[in-house]
Amino acid sequence: MMKKNFPKILAGCTAMVLMTGALLVPSMAVNASAHQAVPHLQQASYIGEAKAKEIALNHAGVDASKVSWIFAKQDYDHGRMEYDVEFLFGNKEYDYKIDASTGTILGFDYDIEWHMAGSDTVSQSSTDIGAEKAKSIALKHAGLAASDTAFIYANLDYEIMPSLVGSEMCIRDRANTDIGAEKAKSIALEHAGVAAADTVFINVELDYDDGMRVYDVEFFSGNKEYDYKIDAASGAILGFDFDVEWYTVSSKASDYIGEAKAKQIVEQAAGTTGVYTEFKLEVDDGRVLYEGEMRSGWMEYEFEIDAVTGAILDWDADWD
Repeated sequence: MMKKNFPKILAGCTAMVLMTGALLVPSMAVNASAHQAVPHLQQASYIGEAKAKEIALNHAGVDASKVSWIFAKQDYDHGRMEYDVEFLFGNKEYDYKIDASTGTILGFDYDIEWHMAGSDTVSQSSTDIGAEKAKSIALKHAGLAASDTAFIYANLDYEIMPSLVGSEMCIRDRANTDIGAEKAKSIALEHAGVAAADTVFINVELDYDDGMRVYDVEFFSGNKEYDYKIDAASGAILGFDFDVEWYTVSSKASDYIGEAKAKQIVEQAAGTTGVYTEFKLEVDDGRVLYEGEMRSGWMEYEFEIDAVTGAILDWDADWD
């Protein structure tokens, strides 16, 4: 019986495979066709790289003939096609994100570069010690013999710092000059063209960058997030950017519980008071919250508090 039925079973399996194949092949062909069509979707409606460059240059107030270099590339981000435009003007490097369909500027920033524009190379110093001497210094400091090592590479590199007129007195005077956090806020707001009443300040922090003391200023206004880097001594804007977010953050103080209430919630949860080593307003996926750390004796508390409802979103207590 088994021998008689086997060919029939085999024939039936073959028929099923062929039928399945017949069903799958058209489906695969349709999917492949659809997949190939996606990159070309609405291609004719895009503004083009030349127009994207023009929009970026006009916004920056820069003449195309004066830039050292400029390039644009198409990219897909946040479910939409964009143009990334970058160019160098003087000692400022600009970066723009532009909607490929509408030409809307979605985000931009510039940074001050510490080199002379138009020069792609740095002149070799006449007092260069050379690669072999550099190897010798490294070996001596490590307490190793050359025969016991395998050199991977000895590479000449440059780190260019802003000139501070080389005197110790000049550097000391610069270090003692500080515009203050409030002035840094004012400079950032004026440059952004935003009124203080229309913003939510997220963070104003004194930091060091490339040997310079700078204020990092971050704030929201509507659906735009701004980031500024401001020289703490002179008030010069060293860099800034803004990004258009998918959510809008309220700028009304009455919409939030406030710092005092947030700290009260933390202390009630901890059952004690303490010293706040960090406390700031933050935005996470459209939700405004207070986050920070409080120390009390040997205990350290880390927290996230919803700035609207006062709910504790994250809590961690460690013996430290």
